[in-house]
Amino acid sequence: MFASAIRFGGARACDGQKSATDKEGGKTLALRTKKLIRYIAVCLFAALVFVCFSGFTLTGSAKIKYSGKGSATFSVISEEEEQPFKEAVEAYAEGFRVRSGENDAIFVESVSKTENGYNVEVSFRRIDKVKAMGEFFLQKTSSFVPETSETGEMIRNWEAGLFACTQTIYYKSVAKSVDIGIDEMADGLQLYSADGAEVSLEELDKYAAGASDKSTTAAFRLLDVGCIERLTVSFPANIAYYAGNDMKLVNKNTVEMRPVQIMAEITSTEGEMIPEDKEIGAMFGYVIYEKGISPAAMFGIIAGTIVAGGLIAAFILHLIKLGKNVAFSGANGANGIGAAGNAQGAQGVPGSQVSFEIAPAQGERIMQTAAPANATKKQSAISRGWKQFLKGDFCTGIRQHKLLYLLLLPAFVYVLIFCYLPMFGLVIAFQDYKILDGVFGSEFVGLKTFRKIFYAQSQGTYRMFRNTVYISLIRIGTNFPMILIFTLLLNEVKNRRAKGVIQTISYIPNFISWIAVGGMAFNLLGENGALNAMLIRLLGHSFDFYGEPDYWWGILAVSSLWKGMGWGTLIYMSALGGISDELYDACTIDGGGRFRQAITVTIPGVMNVIMLQLILDISSIMGDNYEQIIAMTRSLDILNSTTNVVGTLAYGSVLGGSGFSLATACGLIQGVIGLILVIFTNRIVKKTDNEGIL
Repeated sequence: MFASAIRFGGARACDGQKSATDKEGGKTLALRTKKLIRYIAVCLFAALVFVCFSGFTLTGSAKIKYSGKGSATFSVISEEEEQPFKEAVEAYAEGFRVRSGENDAIFVESVSKTENGYNVEVSFRRIDKVKAMGEFFLQKTSSFVPETSETGEMIRNWEAGLFACTQTIYYKSVAKSVDIGIDEMADGLQLYSADGAEVSLEELDKYAAGASDKSTTAAFRLLDVGCIERLTVSFPANIAYYAGNDMKLVNKNTVEMRPVQIMAEITSTEGEMIPEDKEIGAMFGYVIYEKGISPAAMFGIIAGTIVAGGLIAAFILHLIKLGKNVAFSGANGANGIGAAGNAQGAQGVPGSQVSFEIAPAQGERIMQTAAPANATKKQSAISRGWKQFLKGDFCTGIRQHKLLYLLLLPAFVYVLIFCYLPMFGLVIAFQDYKILDGVFGSEFVGLKTFRKIFYAQSQGTYRMFRNTVYISLIRIGTNFPMILIFTLLLNEVKNRRAKGVIQTISYIPNFISWIAVGGMAFNLLGENGALNAMLIRLLGHSFDFYGEPDYWWGILAVSSLWKGMGWGTLIYMSALGGISDELYDACTIDGGGRFRQAITVTIPGVMNVIMLQLILDISSIMGDNYEQIIAMTRSLDILNSTTNVVGTLAYGSVLGGSGFSLATACGLIQGVIGLILVIFTNRIVKKTDNEGIL
């Protein structure tokens, strides 16, 4: 019964052509392998939706796409009324969505009446998003097959006919535990190659030992699928190796599978725990396949080729245009010289050889001008354009200032590697990113993560965005004017030594980490801290700063001011150095005092820097500086109502180990809002006759 074979997923067919595939491997992009097997497994899930409709039999076909989505059509033989049938189908789909925690795991697209029953069309995502319906494995062949691995031991048990396992299966309204004991044995699974030849596990071990990272093994076990009569699945790739129960290969990319019967013990996890022994339909199997290239990757190659080709073509056209301009200028010069030669007659043309001959018949004297001695051979427009490009302003400027460009090169490389290349990682925000799958192996889910953030029906999400904006506005409202005032006061200190001491002291907090500042704040604001000790003596009572959330907007603003005042002052002081002393002298002659000089000379002199700082501060409204918050608040839950910010959501999701997409989406939202604020503020600043930054 278990001797028949299945091809459950695959990419490149081996067929004795592994060496040819390896040669082409360097020319192809990696297929999202994990997706493929999950899509395949989802087909089985789509069938399982109808498992517990008593009296139903089901046949179906499914088509798996490289795009990340799949669909299946099932023919269900049933005498059930149409409305109850539709409700039952929707109930199963909703049940799996609820238990999976994913609202887009599976959808019933349509249910149509037929002569003997119904046709049901289902669309689905990946099988790992659907719980309580089966168990699936996906690993590199090199780590899956060895006997020392858990999966290697599993497939060896399957070969021996030992299928002991326990799974939780969803039965419409309740979840039940399905247990196959170790004493239940059946015909073992036989491994086959794509051409139908039997393959031993010893041969598979040898293959796995030399298998590349492109070779992937996927395994599945599904229980209680007895209502399925037949299921046919078409895939966009070919088989490498496969093994399975009562399944057969229809063609190189289509598989037909049927369940086999095996005894199991079923126990309801809700209500009375009364075990029931019954014979159920089950499917076991695994497949080994080579990675291939996906349409998405092919689209990327084509798009990249088009862009690169377009840039090269544009550059060539530019060179041709330059070459034609050079030729046109040269032609005009040659015509001018020829006309001058005709006018000068025997006086000749510089650079030419002139000779005279007398025609025998007419006795006329004919002037002949030989080719210039320094004449060059004819060149193509591209060649002339290339030479003109090398002589142009761009290349000439680089040659003239090569040392400056060389000095700029490390900064350019740094920005390219650490600022621009990582921007590719923003694609994580549009994926269900798994760190072990990587960017190329994770599923693309579009705007799902953003919908999860913006449409979350909770006050917590609202409070996080509110706190982020409020904390930033309070920080800007206090830090921005206070730093400017401190700079003006410091500028009035005429004793250079005193000014240097004050500046140095104000710089020091900038070099203290927020972790250290948090410890200092606790020693100051804690229940037994220095500030409370002083308040007890002055007022007779203390304040519970770490137990009252309302204090923390002000505390965060003041600590940010204390730490950043020195650095902000440094920026303004460097701008003050560019103000001419003659302006101050002129103001003094006009009777202006210190305050008048500050208003009419100092502030206008640094207005561009003030506006630049204002633009940067406003752009950081969504920048919550979570490092400061987590260090200062010591992550106390009692303070969450005023200190939970967008960074809290990102940090918490990453700390949980599975929220990389959410964290990236939060960062992208903050960046986009910051960019919008920069553009908007910059336009306002320019209307005030200041330079701005764009």
